[in-house]
Amino acid sequence: MLYVAGYQGKDWWSRAIRWQTWSKWSHVALVWREPDQPFAICPMVEAWPGGVRRQPTPYEGHAPGTVVDFFSVVGLSAKQADDAWKWALGTVGERYDYWSVIRFVPRWLMPAAGRDAWFCAEHVFTALGRVEWPVLLRTDPAEVSPGMIIRSPMLHYCESGVCDNSGEAEPWTDFTMKWNAA
Repeated sequence: MLYVAGYQGKDWWSRAIRWQTWSKWSHVALVWREPDQPFAICPMVEAWPGGVRRQPTPYEGHAPGTVVDFFSVVGLSAKQADDAWKWALGTVGERYDYWSVIRFVPRWLMPAAGRDAWFCAEHVFTALGRVEWPVLLRTDPAEVSPGMIIRSPMLHYCESGVCDNSGEAEPWTDFTMKWNAA
């Protein structure tokens, strides 16, 4: 099934996105998880500087110490999940939308770069919107931040992990500690 991963990035740019959007999350991605499969070995597709990419795990390519929260997509059918995942895979190699990420910090009102370039939240929002799953109503993909995706009432928290030095994760064992620490 399809899941959304929310990243609490630690670099200066991630902190700027988190501050400007009043959110813990600076990045989102789509994760494909088979039943009973640990998130640490699930493939992921994300819009990332350099272009849309497929990674072998949700922790690959992210800084050590980055908290990753995983959310199930409430009410998404198996066909919708499969179609959204296939669409996301089909965008691998498309450009990253630098203008969209830049405009979040100063809140510039400018259009998105186009359908062949993606900011992470636009990418997730569009993948789910293409299968008629209501992430947020009356919202254009270019208006969406990572935190807005995660705040959708159509997502349900599952678990969290923390990227370690190997690019893998240490799972959070205390849910309350994680949310209170942020």
